[in-house]
Amino acid sequence: MTFLIGVVTALAVSFQNTELRKLSNANPFFLNLLRFAFGAFLSALFITLFSQWEFPSTQFLYILLLIILLGAGTNLCYIRAYQYSEQSLVGPLFSFSIIFLVLFAFILIGEVPSSIGFIGIISVFIGTVFLEWNSRISSIKKSIKNIFYDKGSRYMIIAAFLGAIVVTFTKYSYQYISPLNLAFYVMGGLTILHVPFMFFGSFRKLYGQKRDAMFMMIAFGVGEILYYIGISLTFAIYFISIKRLSIVFDVLFGWLSGREKNISQRAIDAMFMFVGVALILILG
Repeated sequence: MTFLIGVVTALAVSFQNTELRKLSNANPFFLNLLRFAFGAFLSALFITLFSQWEFPSTQFLYILLLIILLGAGTNLCYIRAYQYSEQSLVGPLFSFSIIFLVLFAFILIGEVPSSIGFIGIISVFIGTVFLEWNSRISSIKKSIKNIFYDKGSRYMIIAAFLGAIVVTFTKYSYQYISPLNLAFYVMGGLTILHVPFMFFGSFRKLYGQKRDAMFMMIAFGVGEILYYIGISLTFAIYFISIKRLSIVFDVLFGWLSGREKNISQRAIDAMFMFVGVALILILG
């Protein structure tokens, strides 16, 4: 069940990424406002139909505020990454969050992957470096520096770092509140945080792409609800590893919708990262 939720979550995330590439000229604050508002609405609907409402405790409010602020930073960097660079390039870089998550999850919630799990993590990292490899550059040092040369890549690495912290505090907060209620409060808070930005721009460009915006909102809403449920079922590091299957879908969708270059090489590198994810999931 956990694996199925993870795969569907990965598919929803990658589909959302495809739509973000089509909305590259839209204001990222508007895009986040739409995503969070729809996500809050969908989670409220699910709570009403399948669960029950809970009010956050005083202790939880501090954690909620931290998740909201870090989540806002993560999503802004995430959108910027897809607006500046190709989907099949920046998508796999979000796998850096697995590496960061190992440290944060150990410190805060005591999750420790096995030795085989660490091998899988290293495989994911190497695959990420290879994805940025330029065959004209003979120096490994220069090829690693190439990761930070692309503006979208830099945004995605920052998003991965912040996202790992958010995941850790999300799992930690389940001792205070249920997954669906947490989803509602987090996305509701993020919606309120982004409302002021409505007055600093125009929706005119976005209105011309309302179909893409609608698909983006649906994919985000479904993916977020499944994410909050899935992370409550197993170790955070393991579910996020399953969710990283989105990198395979990123490469596929990048080719199908964007006609991006160097897809064959990126597909090989993405599959190498997938082997790392499989090691973390199956043997870790």
